[in-house]
Amino acid sequence: MAVYVEYVLIDNFVITALLCLISAYLCAYKVKRIRVIGAAAVGTAVALFLPFVGNLWALFAIRAGLCAVIVIIMAAPRRLRAVLKYGAVFLGMTFLFGGALFAAGYIIMGDVYAALTVPFADMPLGAVLGGAAVVFWVARRMALHIKRARTESAFAAQAVFEVMGKTHKVRGFIDSGNGLYDTKTGLPVIVVGLKTFLNTFDPSGLIKVAGGEGEGVCKGARYIEVETVTGKDRLLLLPCDKFVLYPGDNPNTIYKAFDVMVGVRANRGTVGANYDAILHPCMLGT
Repeated sequence: MAVYVEYVLIDNFVITALLCLISAYLCAYKVKRIRVIGAAAVGTAVALFLPFVGNLWALFAIRAGLCAVIVIIMAAPRRLRAVLKYGAVFLGMTFLFGGALFAAGYIIMGDVYAALTVPFADMPLGAVLGGAAVVFWVARRMALHIKRARTESAFAAQAVFEVMGKTHKVRGFIDSGNGLYDTKTGLPVIVVGLKTFLNTFDPSGLIKVAGGEGEGVCKGARYIEVETVTGKDRLLLLPCDKFVLYPGDNPNTIYKAFDVMVGVRANRGTVGANYDAILHPCMLGT
């Protein structure tokens, strides 16, 4: 029995604390250490008495109540919606951990029934912590993906511009690092790849632009040198007759029209995997 209690104390405290931290991390909630310790302590204390509960419905009620208490300790006194959000994430991480623990049990036991019925305290501590590590890794990847998606969504925009009498619709990214202005006109510069203009230039003009001799493709076209993270680069500047920015991916509501110059990176077909244009930071907050 002493070994059992030892396992219960170590396993439940560490795992509950990890699940609480992971859930807070995914919800982007800042929580005090004392809340994590308190939630883990409550979970561990209740776990000591669960083996003595013989009724299945009573066991379910105790576990449900324990989950609610842990969620309140971690998420209160936030609004009800925020508390419910944390509760849903906490439940999801708990189920994920259960799946990881089952996988570890199956690898060790070699039998589905044994993996499902082996007492939690009889699992090797390494398997339990390994399952927790898997949950943490998956949760961290999910959080990074969600954060990246939110960031990209906040700075993404649809844009329509007209150059040389032809209209181009592009998906752009407003990059705070692109503080490039044309020194001659004083206008901000948006950067696009050569692929955007495949249907704009005639074959001879396209060859000239790709070869770095695009000054004559239209009136006012000229090259400038710019500093990039990979070194110096040349942009072919083209006068832009019209430029309109739209919010996010919604082309139905106009954000604002800008006067810009279009910079073409002739040595690259595109400027990014998910975007056709790098927009100027002056367009932020418009």
